[in-house]
Amino acid sequence: TFFTLDNYFQGVSLMKQEFLLSTDFSWLKSCHQAHYALFARISLLEITTRYPHATAAKRFFAALL
Repeated sequence: TFFTLDNYFQGVSLMKQEFLLSTDFSWLKSCHQAHYALFARISLLEITTRYPHATAAKRFFAALL
C-alpha cells in the first residue's frame, strides 16, 4: 500500500541521515533486531554505493546480515 511505501522511504531516509551523523553502528543493529532487515539492506546498498570508503560499515553489515 501507499502507507507502507511511505514508511519504507522514510525509514531509509532516516537511516542514511543517522549514518552521516554517527560512527556508532549500534542503531543499525537495533533496526535489524526490530525486524527492519530490509531497511538495513537498502541502507547497506546506499552506503556502499555513495560512501565506498566506509569499510567499517561494510564489515558491520557483513557480520549482521
